Amino acid sequence: RDKVYKSRILQPRFTISSNYFKEHNLIFGIEHITDDLTSDRFVKRKMTTRSLNETEYFLQDEWDISAKWMLSVGIRTNFSEQFGFMGMPKLAAKFSPNEHWSFRCNYSMGYRSPSIKELFFNWDHLGMFQIKGNEFVQPEKNNYFSVGAEYNNNSLFLSTTLYGNFFRDKIEGVWRIYDLQYNFEYTNLNSQRLLGGELLGRWQMTDFLMLNVSYSYVDVSKQEGIQVNTTSPHAVTAGLEYR
Repeated sequence: RDKVYKSRILQPRFTISSNYFKEHNLIFGIEHITDDLTSDRFVKRKMTTRSLNETEYFLQDEWDISAKWMLSVGIRTNFSEQFGFMGMPKLAAKFSPNEHWSFRCNYSMGYRSPSIKELFFNWDHLGMFQIKGNEFVQPEKNNYFSVGAEYNNNSLFLSTTLYGNFFRDKIEGVWRIYDLQYNFEYTNLNSQRLLGGELLGRWQMTDFLMLNVSYSYVDVSKQEGIQVNTTSPHAVTAGLEYR
């Protein structure tokens, strides 16, 4: 009967795609997000509204240089009322020497502003623990690199990718003990990196039987001896499909 929570998210998006220029596929877009959250967990026993507003512009060009080479270049810009302006480039290339093989490489920069909860949450759970936001937490940034290869024929498809994701000021929640209770606090880590690889396979064994297999590995760095990200290092899936 009592309103203790209200969320409103407005996210309009406008994009234009064009292949007007020969061998070029252009994408331009604008995206805005307004996030309003009303709760009694920002100020104790008082309904309070917190808001975030961001606007993004993005432009990408996929250029088919030749039958063997494709180049993708793009940029995304982010403007936030709280954190100002940020620009993020992307560069990718694909080389296909023949109809069976393809090789890819990619670089992109990422950016994530802290959420309303990570900034403003302030909740004491009956004196047992607290969840606390941090109004001084900064946006996290990352640089992503990957290389990959693909093989494809009438019955077999194989794909492998190696990647590295290097974070600065990564936003994470960390448990700390003081005032005789546990406190879960959001903070920026100095740096963190994820290294990994993926392998995908699809084999058409017969006209009616297909085998799908995937394997991924990820290695997550530690902060002061603690592995903050709990991603499983190994993951395997396999499926047999009958049609």
